[in-house]
Amino acid sequence: VVTDGRANVADGSPSAETRSAARELAETGAHVLVVDAGANETTGSERGDGDRRSNRDRSSLIGPLLEATGGERVPLSALSAERIDGTVADVYKG
Repeated sequence: VVTDGRANVADGSPSAETRSAARELAETGAHVLVVDAGANETTGSERGDGDRRSNRDRSSLIGPLLEATGGERVPLSALSAERIDGTVADVYKG
């Protein structure tokens, strides 16, 4: 799963939709790797545009996804072909 953790359009509550989707994903038994594409973004206050949300606030929907699936969180900056190969190899060994 690649996400910046921000809520997107959903009927009702984006966090409820995220939890529901995460439970469905967990039921598949898939090994889940969550690539946090918002982990290294500059916040608005750092850019000077007044958006003071922290990276933690922006990734608030990632927590429920990780909790429901038992997934591993990886910042986008740490993603490499070697890491993907290693994770896939671990899953198939396991």
